[in-house]
Amino acid sequence: TLGSAYIGAKFGGICWVAREIYGKNDSRWVVFRMWLKFKAPKWFKKLYEKHGKSYAKFISNKPILKYVTKKLMNMVIKNERLVSYA
Repeated sequence: TLGSAYIGAKFGGICWVAREIYGKNDSRWVVFRMWLKFKAPKWFKKLYEKHGKSYAKFISNKPILKYVTKKLMNMVIKNERLVSYA
């Protein structure tokens, strides 16, 4: 969508894993991307930048890994929404 393209361009790219998990039309990938860009630990951000695209491709046909990854990402998103709206 245009909004996703704008956010991706403005905030430094696409969040490959989040888009693999949630899909490009689900705004949760954007919430995760904002957390990654501004609040994630530096070590995680570096790891994600280096391996995120290949990890997204790797899990694309592995439902168990996608499920576990989604559960972890949901924890971040839930926390971000609580912090953002508290």
